[in-house]
This record gives sequence, C-alpha cells and structure tokens, in this order.
Amino acid sequence: MSNLLSAMKKAVADLMISDYKHCLQPAIQYAQVVSSRKLDVGYNYTLQLLDSSKQPKSDIPLIPDVYYRSELLAGNIVLVGLSDGQLNQIEILKEVENGTV
Repeated sequence: MSNLLSAMKKAVADLMISDYKHCLQPAIQYAQVVSSRKLDVGYNYTLQLLDSSKQPKSDIPLIPDVYYRSELLAGNIVLVGLSDGQLNQIEILKEVENGTV
C-alpha cells in the first residue's frame, strides 16, 4: 500500500511540474546585464538570472537576445518578468538602481 501511495504522489508531482512549469520560476526575478548590442531602435541584452540575494543562478544558462528600449551597462541589475515561467519569454521590466527597487 505504501509503494502505491508513493507512486501516486510521484505521478501527481510529475504531472504538476510538467503542466505548471511557471510555478518553478518566480514570475519576476533579478537579472544582471552581461552584454549588450545596439539595434536601430533599442538594445539587445544577454542576461544572467540572479537569486534573491543577487547571486548568479549557476543552474540557468545565460539568456541572450532580450530586447529593451533603453541603454543599460554591463553589470547593471534589472527586474525581469517571465511569461509562464518560460526563459524564452522574458522581458526587462525596469532597471534596479544600487541593488534596491
């Protein structure tokens, strides 16, 4: 009986993770600008997601080609929004000054 319950809990957890991926990543996170490229209108940035203490999340790769209309410098910290927790649907919301919102 215990094995059946454990298997059922694992199956439900796996289903939740596959159907609700956005629950694994907070909707709004800190990120640091790694590099930038000027476009005709705006800029493309490569970002590194940060944890709540503003340290790089080493388990998440750099996120390239994030568009933002204003110029940011490498090393700047920004707030980013993730649509449904997807790293390929990320938008810079605002620059964070001196590490404070």
